[in-house]
Amino acid sequence: MISGSRSSKIFLALACVLFGAAFRASVLGGQQEQAPPPKIIRKAGGVLTGAAIRRVEPTYPPLAKAAHVMGAVVVEITIDEEGSVISANAISGHQLLKGAAVEAAQQWKFKPTLLQGTPVKVVGTITFKFEMGDESSGVERIHKALEAVSASPSSPEARLELGRAYIDNNQYAQAVDPLKDAIRMNAKGVSAYILLGSALDHQSQFDEEIKLYREALVMFPDSSEVLQPLARALAYSQRWDEALEIQKRIVASGAKQGPEYLELSFYLFKTGDYGQAVAAARTTVESGPRYCLPIAYNILGASYEQLGQYADAIDSYQHLLEGEPDNPFTLDHIGWAYHQMGQSDEAERNLARAAQIIIDSEQVQIPRSVPGGVPDGTPQLLPGRPRITPGSALAGPPSKASLIFEHLGDVYAQGGKKDLAVDAWHKALNVAQDPADVSRIKGKLESWTR
Repeated sequence: MISGSRSSKIFLALACVLFGAAFRASVLGGQQEQAPPPKIIRKAGGVLTGAAIRRVEPTYPPLAKAAHVMGAVVVEITIDEEGSVISANAISGHQLLKGAAVEAAQQWKFKPTLLQGTPVKVVGTITFKFEMGDESSGVERIHKALEAVSASPSSPEARLELGRAYIDNNQYAQAVDPLKDAIRMNAKGVSAYILLGSALDHQSQFDEEIKLYREALVMFPDSSEVLQPLARALAYSQRWDEALEIQKRIVASGAKQGPEYLELSFYLFKTGDYGQAVAAARTTVESGPRYCLPIAYNILGASYEQLGQYADAIDSYQHLLEGEPDNPFTLDHIGWAYHQMGQSDEAERNLARAAQIIIDSEQVQIPRSVPGGVPDGTPQLLPGRPRITPGSALAGPPSKASLIFEHLGDVYAQGGKKDLAVDAWHKALNVAQDPADVSRIKGKLESWTR
């Protein structure tokens, strides 16, 4: 089900944040027995990197180079019992750099990890740094660029280099005027438009960014370097229909059947064309790179839910559990799909498991008696824009923690388990932040406690 409060946040993102469950020893007959080793453990980044037996450095994406995009990308990976990477998701960093980082991470190899003599899966992060390698510091580059502009005031190339120097030094507002001058002075190629668009994007000036890219399309009508950031700027502005039309042009131009189809499926989902969203997401699953698969399966599951095809939704979400068996948000979707199918036992089992993972999770830090706080990790499909909840674009939970407890309460209520339902709804109320969620949960509690 993707209802009311859930539909605007469904996504997607879709479920690329893993919450490790705590494993405790059980006490039987007054004596403590040794708990079985967990099937998956988490390692700190430095420890994980030290266990690598094969490392692959990412290739700097040409578009990122043209836009002078630099910085670190953190990739969360899951390693199987033999030391091979079975899933990789970029959890931070610039969108233009994420794909290259993920592709590199997928090729790493690690020593198998043993716990109590038993091979286990491992979750951890790798950080890749993308740097242009300029020997001069940012401030020195700016000074040199300013001197070049003074020496050649009519040179568009000098203005272009000044704007680039400002961007490389994260001075986006200062980069705008020299880049506008470079465009006005007919700088060659598309670089001035891309750099100016990047500067506007970092300042969230999306309307001006969109106008800029539309002007660029007059001169470069089929340039993917212009079309791709235009589609994303439209999406940042939640102009989903326009973003979809631009993304269709990108795909029609013969783009790779990977991230481009993934973004197409997302825009189709946001515009309510769930059948076509399924088709585009399936194209990604069949021919896209591995790092796109988690989000593609999320889009498939979410679209199938909207279409009422709950068995297909469950199948799609089950693929996510292969790499992240303890992801509570995926379990929530599976449980609710079972609920919609009338399979109350399966619904209760999955939702209760999801709720317990949330309670036990050290990352979420919700006390057993009084839950408090909503886990961070809003899903993102689009680069670096937490205000958009597709999300990630491209990783994160597709629902809020409060919904897990609320759904569990709903299932208990349907089964006539009043006390369990009320307890679950109280937990939901303690973590809910959205006023609509709070009002809805209070209504359920009031109706059941009169």
